[in-house]
Amino acid sequence: MTTNNASNLTNTVSGTDFSTVSVKAWAIFDGSGPTLTSSYNISSITQGSQGDYTITMTNALSSAAYAVVASAGNESGSSNLFICAPRNLITSTTTQFGMIVRDQSGARQSPSNISFMVIGN
Repeated sequence: MTTNNASNLTNTVSGTDFSTVSVKAWAIFDGSGPTLTSSYNISSITQGSQGDYTITMTNALSSAAYAVVASAGNESGSSNLFICAPRNLITSTTTQFGMIVRDQSGARQSPSNISFMVIGN
């Protein structure tokens, strides 16, 4: 019988060692400010226009090849669906990335509860 545990699993795909991949930064913020509620490795969030944010990390990642997973909603309990997507006007760097938040009609919005995490190595 074989028992799998963390010590005997190999986490590689195409030569990439995924054992070093982890959440490198995260935040919860009010998009109307923007005002940080809680965060890790985030130095600032600025709003260029409605629903358009630039996020700056305190400590640089080892590469600009990382994933950002985000969600958004309003505290009021509205049933609006929000979509968070990378902003193409700013090239992601090891310390900064852009994000656009839109509602289901495609209009940019600044909901009261936005959260994200940055995953990389």
